Amino acid sequence: MPPTLTAEEFDAYHDAGNVDLEPYKDYARARRPGRKIQRVNVDFPIELLNAIDREAIRIGVTRQAFIKLRLADSIDHRFATDAEVRASSKRVRAKHARSLKRLAKR
Repeated sequence: MPPTLTAEEFDAYHDAGNVDLEPYKDYARARRPGRKIQRVNVDFPIELLNAIDREAIRIGVTRQAFIKLRLADSIDHRFATDAEVRASSKRVRAKHARSLKRLAKR
């Protein structure tokens, strides 16, 4: 395996455009900056879970994606004071919009 690169070196190789960067990538250790995740468990009534599943299938996303989307949509961004919450909600809504565009192309 090639030596580890700093972010700056990796960016420079990328910008040069003629270097195969695949050997330098370590997908097992890849992280998205600013996106810490905490796993939570939630109990849903069966009827609600069935409704969530039907709606998720209707719009073409997974159950988890649908729940994240609806939670992100329910946060009133005008009153949110946490920049991370606003950014996360924005990412979820953008991902949902891309999913809808892919569905429309089918």
